Amino acid sequence: MWTWEHQISRFMGVANGVQPNRKDGTAPIFKCDSDAVVRNDDTKNPRSYSFNRAKLVLPAGRGGCRIDNNQKAITTDPADGLLIGAKVTRVCAHSHVIMIAERIQENNFIANNSCSGVMNPRAQRVNGTLPISHGQRWNYLMVDGHVESLSDSESVEGSSNTNSETAIGRWKDNY
Repeated sequence: MWTWEHQISRFMGVANGVQPNRKDGTAPIFKCDSDAVVRNDDTKNPRSYSFNRAKLVLPAGRGGCRIDNNQKAITTDPADGLLIGAKVTRVCAHSHVIMIAERIQENNFIANNSCSGVMNPRAQRVNGTLPISHGQRWNYLMVDGHVESLSDSESVEGSSNTNSETAIGRWKDNY
């Protein structure tokens, strides 16, 4: 289970990285203080955030690669239109593109691939509703490190169809 928070937790002083299937209070930074959703397994550490895994496609020459479930790069062709990984320096719109989004769900746990990524506002909701109240807004960590509070439509830049996977606005670096 090599999730995004497992990878960065080593830089936060968690020597072996955060581990799945463990309730030890490790790395509480991954749980929002407003997250009151009851989890379906109380033996694991809850997580309130997910990595942006929109169908991010960087233009040719910007250094992306598609990653399989074992974290192996399987192509460097961004023309395939699938999820890719890329160095942060390859993203042009650092202050515009979402990197981490809130995803408060009963099955979102630290170091578990389930809910590790989120592709659009529809995937952030539980049974079609916003599970916590931030004034009907979500908190987002942008690639440059600043946090913004955005509504569904602001995150997809005004699209009225926030249930569409194609209305991804700030979820994609298209510059």
